[in-house]
Amino acid sequence: MANNIGDGVGITRTEATSYSNGLGNLFSGNTTVTNLNDLKYFTNIPWIGESFAKGATNLVSVNIPGNITKLSYTTANVDQHGAFKGCTKLASVTLNEGLQLISNSCFSGCTALTTINIPSTV
Repeated sequence: MANNIGDGVGITRTEATSYSNGLGNLFSGNTTVTNLNDLKYFTNIPWIGESFAKGATNLVSVNIPGNITKLSYTTANVDQHGAFKGCTKLASVTLNEGLQLISNSCFSGCTALTTINIPSTV
């Protein structure tokens, strides 16, 4: 496994542990990343923001760990954004127990996504 999050694209595992708020648009528009299955290294993060990986058109799989309680979170009362909006190759999403909120537009335009299991905590 690479030392960097997301196929070696982005930030290192060590840097991930230093994040203590939420993840805003860290991978927004990133057309290189194909998976975000190492998000478990963001141990101090309670939420993923409204444009986290928006438009990451080569993203295929994501695993959202249980410490993330809000997905596609925004303080604004709008739902025009989506953490994974427009990720047209996104086919596999794992959501773990602990997740409490998913915005309506979180997976908008994810045309390859056929099945998603919503944990009982949502």
